[in-house]
Amino acid sequence: MTLAILWKWKEREEEKGERPNLRTILAILKKLTYHEIVNEMRGYIGDSGTKKDLRSVITYVSRKLPPKDRKSLAKSLGITYEEQAAIEANSPNDAARQAEDVLQLWRKKTGNKVSIERLVELMKTVPELRILSKIVVEKFIRNQNT
Repeated sequence: MTLAILWKWKEREEEKGERPNLRTILAILKKLTYHEIVNEMRGYIGDSGTKKDLRSVITYVSRKLPPKDRKSLAKSLGITYEEQAAIEANSPNDAARQAEDVLQLWRKKTGNKVSIERLVELMKTVPELRILSKIVVEKFIRNQNT
């Protein structure tokens, strides 16, 4: 069970008006290794702050990215041809899902260097993605700093 699942479970228990059972939480946490916890948190927290910010950007970009530009995005993020082929095979008719898988793979491969700012810099290297990168800056970075 990952930290994200544990957190959702805790929130559901609180929504029901019940206190999460501390023993259950501790039992779950004891099963996680230090490296699993660190890797989980790296995906949530980049230079931009919270896990929600990076997840929101990934969701936004994957929905707004024109299908024809997915391969350019993947290349700029350092996703190999073989990895792209595997992503296409997993969801052959869903361009948004493919784009999200590309971004999630980049996030995983990047580790603790992952951030919205880093994603934007890489997107700017592809002419077709410059406009989308500017929108991401306006929507997610500038609003965060105000």
